[in-house]
Amino acid sequence: AVHFDAWMDCLRAALRGLDVDQQTQDDVVAEISKLRPEVFGQAGTSTTPAPQESTPHAADSGLPPTLFDKIGGADGMRLLVDFFYTKVLADSRINTYFSTISMPTLKQHQRQFLTLALGGWTDYDGKGMREAHAPLKIAAAQFDAMVEDLVLALTDLRVPDVTRDSIVAIVGSLRGDVLGSAAGAKAGAAVASAGASAVGDDATLFEKLGGDEVIENIVVDLSQFVAEDPLLRPVFNGVNMGRLVAHQRRLLATLTGGPGHYVGQNMRRAHARLKVTGDQFDAWLRHFEQAVEEAAVKPTAKAELVSRVKALRSDVLNEAPVKTSVYDRLGGSSGVEALVEMLHSRIGADVRIRHLFDGMNETLLKLHQRRFLSRAFGGESTYGGRDMRSAHAKLKLSPEHFDAWAEDLMEALAQLKADDDLQDEVLVVIEENRSEVLGL
Repeated sequence: AVHFDAWMDCLRAALRGLDVDQQTQDDVVAEISKLRPEVFGQAGTSTTPAPQESTPHAADSGLPPTLFDKIGGADGMRLLVDFFYTKVLADSRINTYFSTISMPTLKQHQRQFLTLALGGWTDYDGKGMREAHAPLKIAAAQFDAMVEDLVLALTDLRVPDVTRDSIVAIVGSLRGDVLGSAAGAKAGAAVASAGASAVGDDATLFEKLGGDEVIENIVVDLSQFVAEDPLLRPVFNGVNMGRLVAHQRRLLATLTGGPGHYVGQNMRRAHARLKVTGDQFDAWLRHFEQAVEEAAVKPTAKAELVSRVKALRSDVLNEAPVKTSVYDRLGGSSGVEALVEMLHSRIGADVRIRHLFDGMNETLLKLHQRRFLSRAFGGESTYGGRDMRSAHAKLKLSPEHFDAWAEDLMEALAQLKADDDLQDEVLVVIEENRSEVLGL
């Protein structure tokens, strides 16, 4: 399998070297991938990615999409890692680090790690970030260069800005570990040695609790209490408790504002197969409160920590979230009107597409767009205009025109302080109309 994947990596690089467009590249790779069973002499073997690099798509599981889902799952991750290392190996600032490294193995580890970091599921068996990068002695400027290359790769793959920024933020949070910086560790050690009573009112909850040492004590005691509870024992049957303790330590550190970043699965995905009941969650919570009590945490800090953990209940139990339409979350008719006004303000300054609107009645155009978007976003509307294909046929729009318009829309949403999830849902609605608008 490693040999076949290495050959495929070379094929992708060759296609890019010939300036083959992305769609054609994907089509070629898809066709060649069908030959995998024949190459291995395994007729009937599935050609889908191996389980350790895939995860059920959110649409299939009924769960909210993760960043992993948003970049296209396992196939999107493979493309991202390929594009990223193409940039890296051409970057004279950092490519010397990879001259003696097996690229197929490195890419496999990178795919596994990023899958976990972006909310997917895989059995990552590589080293921790600090251990893996310690021998390389990477400087801050070189880390920044790698992040820049990641941004370029995400941009080349046309990953939406909101998703791109979220991915870059997660990778950026690993800076201290990659550089071998002791800043995070020193902060935790300082808090632990000074004691929670020494921290100020503006301290994070992580600091108020007493830092990493206290977090570890809580999680270790909790694992022992849980293992002895007959109601909870079936939930954790077969679970690697050592790995679970490590995951829970990182989760609590992230939840309380500590250093590092939790890279395990999100709560819904992690607990979907466990089918935890309300009684089991309540029992677990009682053990958690007991573990916090035995850690001699101050009452105010304990109350805040327990409150944050309680807030995870609906995700752990996989309770269906209350569905609210995009239209309502935008603020109804007034929100859509504000969005259209902001959109047209941006279009008027966008040299890529503003000429397309020359000679149009702007008042009438805004009215049609308000009505259309209200209906598309799940609100009531009296839109009676032409269908998308007919309305745009004479404009002869290109994909670049559509992308420019969509970018202006997303920037208008950001300016209106729409949260990331809402922006993502709006983008999904807009993309559903792409083929009709372009007459494809």
